[in-house]
Amino acid sequence: MNNTDAKRKITWKDYRKIGQRFVTQSAFSELNTISGYKPTFTTADEDHDDLISFSKLFLSYYKDPSEQQFVEDVFEGDWRHWKNFKESSVAGEIYKTLRQQADEMLVGDAMKKVLEIAFDDNNKNNLQALKFIIDGKTSKTKEKVGRPKKEKKEPEINSKDLLADIQRLNQGSPIEKRLK
Repeated sequence: MNNTDAKRKITWKDYRKIGQRFVTQSAFSELNTISGYKPTFTTADEDHDDLISFSKLFLSYYKDPSEQQFVEDVFEGDWRHWKNFKESSVAGEIYKTLRQQADEMLVGDAMKKVLEIAFDDNNKNNLQALKFIIDGKTSKTKEKVGRPKKEKKEPEINSKDLLADIQRLNQGSPIEKRLK
């Protein structure tokens, strides 16, 4: 899907809400549990049988990390439905995987741009880009700086005190002695 496809409005084949509950899992044909409900999406990587690949659709919006345009186009701007959708047990797991993949795609594009700038001798920011690349490679191996953290010490157990406590417990409490 190219960037122009991302702007298309999605019309669900059936209702997005049944009663007071939003449709989440059943929006996918492979996960549909509602009898007679017509799902709109598929979990497959490609569209098929008039079903829209949710992963392909979601990833086409990867340059919109706020998900604003995605919610407008796919959930008719209904943020409550989108929130329920991405927090549901099954659809939520699909979302988490796709969100991570979209974030990685965005970082990948950003790094490509940094590399372009870094190796363009005519760009006034190439030195900063080169520094960024070098710092990124070395920052993972840097040692911690600053004052060392204090380690918590385990309280020392005095064997004399421990023996005295055991002896006191074995003798019983003063109340038990009075009852005898």
